[in-house]
Amino acid sequence: MITVFGSINVDLVLKCAKLPQCGETVLAHASFIAPGGKGANQAHAAARLGATVHLVGAVGNDAMAETALSLLKVAGVDIGCVAQFDGTTGCASVAVSDAGDNQIIVASGANAQVTAAMLPDSLLATTQLLVLQMELPFAATHDALTRARAAGVKTMLNNAPALALPLATLRLIDVLVVNEGEFAVTVGALEGEAFDGVESQLTALARAIGATVVLTRGEHGVWATTAQGELHKVAGHVVQAVDTTGAGDTFCGAFAVAMVDGFSLVQTLAQANACAALACTEWGAQAAQPTRVALNTWLQEAKFNSKSIASKSMNTQTNG
Repeated sequence: MITVFGSINVDLVLKCAKLPQCGETVLAHASFIAPGGKGANQAHAAARLGATVHLVGAVGNDAMAETALSLLKVAGVDIGCVAQFDGTTGCASVAVSDAGDNQIIVASGANAQVTAAMLPDSLLATTQLLVLQMELPFAATHDALTRARAAGVKTMLNNAPALALPLATLRLIDVLVVNEGEFAVTVGALEGEAFDGVESQLTALARAIGATVVLTRGEHGVWATTAQGELHKVAGHVVQAVDTTGAGDTFCGAFAVAMVDGFSLVQTLAQANACAALACTEWGAQAAQPTRVALNTWLQEAKFNSKSIASKSMNTQTNG
């Protein structure tokens, strides 16, 4: 079972020809409102692939709360540990260009009130993997990691939005997932060390924190280094990107499912990479996330060998 300790938002998505520069106003040619938030997105992605998922987080007591939770309910995510606080639900303004690039501003709302105490001991005791991001307060995330380590529960942290995390926090993690910008911030924890390129940095960080470090590189694929210094590279997929919003969250959710199911690291990277690529071909964060059936169909149509990344059944439930 996967437990996600994370943020829940509503996204206001604005489609525009190009993203604005500083001080520039551009006209959007379309808009829509959709569920979002890194925690919710990652929980939804994992549930769409058939995993049993619990989400711990918070919404406000406003009208946006129902929208924020709507697709999670449809996907079968257990939201019994989602609290409702006085005030607003977290929200994000998402500008998406016709090229599929985005700019995002997030207002935390109820997410700012989440604490690690909201993660029940009983839930932690049955959790195989605790998934976290950085849209909740740092103290809450650090405390949840500490409790998981004490309970012997594996953890995966997506350092997004990127924060310069102390080594003490990073050493509580079993898997760290970052994109290239987030990696540049995270590797700053290794102060005073000299490196010969990104691979050297990746290996040094993985060894220093005793965890697997996963570096996502968009269409250029994904690299990962284990705590033992083993480097793995998986090629990317070239797709016609419509909207990249939530692609990283889709990657994390898919990675979590494959990890819990006992896939090898290379298989896990391949599955997560394919899910993220497929999610870029549709609008929205959660709405674009693939089911197991959709993923396998897409891989077959793309003439990729899906047998290696679908050799173990996640769960017969596809949640739509």
